[in-house]
Amino acid sequence: MVDALGNDNSFSLTVNIDKFLRKMGESVEVTKQFQQSVMLESAEEYLETIRRLAPKNTGRYADSWAIANISDDSVTIKSPLGQLGWFLEFGTMPHFIYAKRKKYLHWVDPKTGEDRFATFVWHPGFAAMPHIRPAKESVIVNLPNIIKDAKFLYANL
Repeated sequence: MVDALGNDNSFSLTVNIDKFLRKMGESVEVTKQFQQSVMLESAEEYLETIRRLAPKNTGRYADSWAIANISDDSVTIKSPLGQLGWFLEFGTMPHFIYAKRKKYLHWVDPKTGEDRFATFVWHPGFAAMPHIRPAKESVIVNLPNIIKDAKFLYANL
């Protein structure tokens, strides 16, 4: 199983079933249909786990993860809010945020409703909230069961 965080903040999941089955000491004719079944089941488990473990303020970030692409040997799982995932996964140190594209940062104060402007603000940082790596580990731990279920399904067709 190989995973990678892409430049577009996607998570690509590739399952090498032949290699995994050899490690398990089993032999199965690995057809494209069988491999697709295992990859999709792995991707579904990954999505379910990441949605469960992702930090939730409004739930928008957790719900944003979805299967973006399926090819012969990989499934790409992506969130349009993926860049946020990196910060949530690893946390941030306290730092300043400076206006870059415009002269001022602008936001509406949630308590007073007033417009606020500043050339920079202090971000206090926050602790890591791992959810991407634990979701991957969950899939790896459960992969033998996913493969056995797929073998059972194809043996009974």
